[in-house]
Amino acid sequence: VDRKLSSQDALEKCRQLLDDNAVANFLSERGYKYVHIGSGYGEVRVDSADVDLNDTTSNSEYEEEALGLTPLNNATSMEVQKYNEHRSILNGVFDDLKYVGSTKGPKFVYAHALAPHPPFVFGDQGEPVNPKGSLTFADGSWLLNNISREDYIRGYTNQLKYINTKILDAVKRIISSSKKPPIIIVQGDHGSRMNMDWDYLERTDVREVFGILNAYYVPDYLRKDLYDSITPINSFRVILHDIFGAKLTKLPDRSYYSTSSEPVNFKDVTDSVSPKKH
Repeated sequence: VDRKLSSQDALEKCRQLLDDNAVANFLSERGYKYVHIGSGYGEVRVDSADVDLNDTTSNSEYEEEALGLTPLNNATSMEVQKYNEHRSILNGVFDDLKYVGSTKGPKFVYAHALAPHPPFVFGDQGEPVNPKGSLTFADGSWLLNNISREDYIRGYTNQLKYINTKILDAVKRIISSSKKPPIIIVQGDHGSRMNMDWDYLERTDVREVFGILNAYYVPDYLRKDLYDSITPINSFRVILHDIFGAKLTKLPDRSYYSTSSEPVNFKDVTDSVSPKKH
C-alpha cells in the first residue's frame, strides 16, 4: 500500500485486498462457493462473495469512534438501539455459521465477528450490557480515556467467556452437519489491546497486542505441517499446499506495528513478539 495515501484511502486499499483475496479466488476456480458472513463493520466489508449473510454494514470505524468519544449522538434511546443492533449482528454471525455445514456443495466460508473486541455488550452468560455513553469500537489507549483498566478487564473477560461458548457451539454444529469433514480455522486478529498505545510503539506491550488465538481443525496428515510459531500469513499456504498441491512456499512469520496517524508505516516487532528463549 502506498505510504503517501491518506489513512482512509490506505484502509480502503487494504479492504480491497481482503475482498479480492487469493484464497477465495483459488477455491472458486475449483468449484467452491464463496460465502461471507458479515460483522456489520464497513472497514472489512466484502462485495465479491457469492453469498452474503448477516448483511448489515455500520458506519466506518472512524465515524463510530468520532461519534462514540464525543458528546454527539448521546440520546439514551439511540444508545440503547445501537447496542441492541450490535448484539443482534454479533449473534447473527454465529447463528449463520451453525447452518453453513448443512448446505449443499463445497464452500469457502469467511465469517468475521467483531468480538470480544469492544464495545463490551455481553455479560459472561450472554446477558445484554449497555456501556455508558455512545457506541464506539475504540479500544486500547483510546478506550482507556473513557473507562478504567478494571472496567476494561472485566468487560473484555466477560464478553470473551460468552463468545467462546458461541464459537464452540458453531464449530460443533458445523462438524456434525457436514457430509465431509470440514476444515475450520478460528483466528483472532489481535489481543485485548488494553496495553496498546495507538500513537506510540514504545508505550505498547506488543506481546499482549499480537498474542492471538490461532486454532485449526484439519486432517491428521495436515496437522504435522502446522507449527507453534505459525502466523496467519502461512495458514492457507500450508492448507492449500497439502490438500490441493498448490505450489505455495511459506513466507517469513513476521509481525508489524503501525500507529493510527501512519497506518501503513509498518515497524517490524517480530523479535519483541516472539516468546523469549531461556
